[in-house]
Amino acid sequence: MPAEPRPLRRRALLARAALLAGGTIAAAFAAPITGTAATPPPTPTPTLAPTAPPRTPAPAVVRRTPVTLRIARFGSDDTARYERELYADFAQLQPDIALDIYAVNTPDWNGYLDRIIGQIKSGNAPDAAFVATEGTQVLAGQGYAAPLDTYVMRDREELGEYFRDVAPVLIEAMMVDGHLYELPSDFNAAHIYYNAAALTAKGIPLPSDIWTKDDFVATATRATERTNGATRTYGFAWTNRLWGGAMPWFFVNDGNILTEEKVRGGDWLWQTFYKGDPAVKGRSGGWRWAHSRANDARNVEALQFLVDLTYRDNAAPPAAAADSLQSQTLQLFANRQLAMFASGAYSVSGVHDAKVPPGDYDVALMPKWRTRRHQLGIGGYVMLPQGRNKDATWEFLKYRIRKETIAATVKGGATTPARRSLATTDLWTPDLGPKNWRVFYDVVDTLPDTAPIPAPPQANEVTAIFTRSIGLAMTRQLSPQAALDRMHDELAPLFEG
Repeated sequence: MPAEPRPLRRRALLARAALLAGGTIAAAFAAPITGTAATPPPTPTPTLAPTAPPRTPAPAVVRRTPVTLRIARFGSDDTARYERELYADFAQLQPDIALDIYAVNTPDWNGYLDRIIGQIKSGNAPDAAFVATEGTQVLAGQGYAAPLDTYVMRDREELGEYFRDVAPVLIEAMMVDGHLYELPSDFNAAHIYYNAAALTAKGIPLPSDIWTKDDFVATATRATERTNGATRTYGFAWTNRLWGGAMPWFFVNDGNILTEEKVRGGDWLWQTFYKGDPAVKGRSGGWRWAHSRANDARNVEALQFLVDLTYRDNAAPPAAAADSLQSQTLQLFANRQLAMFASGAYSVSGVHDAKVPPGDYDVALMPKWRTRRHQLGIGGYVMLPQGRNKDATWEFLKYRIRKETIAATVKGGATTPARRSLATTDLWTPDLGPKNWRVFYDVVDTLPDTAPIPAPPQANEVTAIFTRSIGLAMTRQLSPQAALDRMHDELAPLFEG
């Protein structure tokens, strides 16, 4: 991250917040694994056959008086202040629209969504809110996000360049029941960061583009160092959360905690913006996660793999470490006390802030197991139907996905831009790194089965159940099978009826 606050991703913010604290291995791995369930809004009844979006252009936007948009942003007051500065040129482009960007400062995305929903119910809804993948589904599923179809079709000539620059999977993930609810601005997939200097010094081969799960285990175990029963260097570390924790290993083992369905619809968008593009083959009107499959045998196998890596091979930190701040993981990585960790492109800024020379580390795709399927988390702004200034909000949403605006928000390695043309060495410069930066966008351009994390409207409860159950296995209170049986028993009722 650059010197000024980079409030674009919560994970990047956390990394900056505690980096200066440093810490030993014992301090870094002190936090217990816990999960606190948030109370989600009521579950909607899915619509299997979505209504086609209007093909008639919307009326031209006419604003006779200035308006002020209330824009909600996850993070601190510094986050909001930074974005107000970042969007200073919006006033020049839209002089009759003022932006009131305010922060919603909560510990996690679950709390953020609860606060947004609370503001809506109290009659104080923002006009737009920044949300990640699961937030889009939660808000759209409850009627708290407005479909953008009519606006998109009206301004299709203006937006053609944007869609051609964005991988179709990112767009599909922001569709619900055939309707588009968000124009993605950035995304992250889980990758393996590795300390190339430390591995090379030990004569350990570096990860390749075709490495496997067994190659990963060999690298992690060889990189681990123990003295008098205490671990001085770990081969791998990870964080217990829905995105980027155990889930990437479930994915590469062809697993998932929920069943996946493709919803009919979306042809209006695919035929308008991606006609003839082979990458849209099989694309749909969005994803639906309808039932629990948490205790599927492949999930159990993947969780057992992580338990074994920790307790049998001693190659990963004690289980209590899995929920500690990633900033401490980054500090251990910088001190060569950690060989590898899983994270998204947003950690490039954290690694840079930890003073790791660009040539000393690199990134790789997740190793192949049964598949090489990667998980995605995507970010952008949604328009709230309860907002008072929808036409003006649409102008802000279009501004937010301009090439110039996204380039400014991802500067310094804060995240992966949704626009392919920005994923270049102009972003990941040689003095920032990593050398293999292409994998950040390759994951959506070259791996056709890459998919979003499970993000149903019940995402708040799903996340809490997931982290709690994984924690029980990683602290050896339950076996992987028993932990995932428990997860299944807790998830299943959420999808009944």
